[in-house]
Amino acid sequence: MVLAYRSRQLEVDLRHECTHALLHASLPLVPLWLDEGLAEYFEVAPGKRAFGNPHLNAVRFGAFWGRVPRLRDLESKSDLSEMKGAEYRNAWAWVHFMLHGSSEAHDELVRFLADIQAGEPPGLLSQRLAGRIADVDSAWLGHFRKWKRR
Repeated sequence: MVLAYRSRQLEVDLRHECTHALLHASLPLVPLWLDEGLAEYFEVAPGKRAFGNPHLNAVRFGAFWGRVPRLRDLESKSDLSEMKGAEYRNAWAWVHFMLHGSSEAHDELVRFLADIQAGEPPGLLSQRLAGRIADVDSAWLGHFRKWKRR
């Protein structure tokens, strides 16, 4: 069941909440930051997901100055009350990186979710990414510094 308040943001809210519903119907557990990052990603209309998310400009500005949100900080969040605007933006940014950045990051996200679905302990995605990408922070920065519509 998905509940949403009827407002001008109804379509956005429905996409966000339906993402949560689909994740929780398919997986026995979803780390809070990833649950929210995926919902933030999929809440915008399909044609705007890669380039038109409201978080993109702030993330690119931070990347310009060399700021990489710490995935370990997001992974430490266990209660929704710990998620504020910056955490939602940072979770979205890591999801964007894994969906549109390096193929290794995308592959690791897919493997991480597959392990959860199979009932295998997935470990921390930050550690898994660090094991696949020599300097994951540099890869993240490079992704957002170069990301633009072609």
